[in-house]
Amino acid sequence: MNFFLMPMFFLSGAMFPIRNLPTWMDSLVRINPLAYGVDAMRYVLIGPAFQAFPIHVSLAVMAILAAVMIAGAVISFNIGDG
Repeated sequence: MNFFLMPMFFLSGAMFPIRNLPTWMDSLVRINPLAYGVDAMRYVLIGPAFQAFPIHVSLAVMAILAAVMIAGAVISFNIGDG
């Protein structure tokens, strides 16, 4: 589990700003859903000064991810009922 969680956490921008990353690392950050959640939280707590993504993009990515996860959970529970 830590094999996936630690890189996601470090590439989320929670510990360092993601604005000045190299291009190869920037592409990894953009596919990391945790980065959008951290960026939205930073927007709420600090304001738009340190924002990496627009707030509507962060909220849209989190809503899409939530919908996919809920759909996966519903399918998983329905398969379990047999």
